[in-house]
Amino acid sequence: MFVPVLQYLQHRVGVGLAVVSLLCGAIAVWLLLLAYWFPTMRYELDQQAVTISFGRVIHWRIPLREIRKVEVKDLTLSVWAATRLPGIALFPVYYSNVGAVRMCATRAAKQIVLIRTASAVYGVTPEEQDEFTRALQARAHG
Repeated sequence: MFVPVLQYLQHRVGVGLAVVSLLCGAIAVWLLLLAYWFPTMRYELDQQAVTISFGRVIHWRIPLREIRKVEVKDLTLSVWAATRLPGIALFPVYYSNVGAVRMCATRAAKQIVLIRTASAVYGVTPEEQDEFTRALQARAHG
């Protein structure tokens, strides 16, 4: 009786190990793709819109006339927030102090430039944050 149980457990551990290996491989590929695309995170401001992009993964164009508010804010991550990676925040993330934010940022919570429209809130982290924020506020409300 002991031998069949041992064989059953060995078989189950083998399958579990294979699943864990596949999952780790998939995560590694995803992280490599993010590392490849990371230098292509861009925020472009023209006379009619701000465009937020990250490689081929994210491409959001926000017409300036739709922007209701631009502010810099520290965000509070929720326990239910999406996958968090060090140094990058992508896709919609739920924050307990502002709700869902469409993130395309190099950090997840500190000093995030929030762009509010009637339909969504976007979070970005431009290198020249003060300059970008002033220019966006001037074009959106000027």
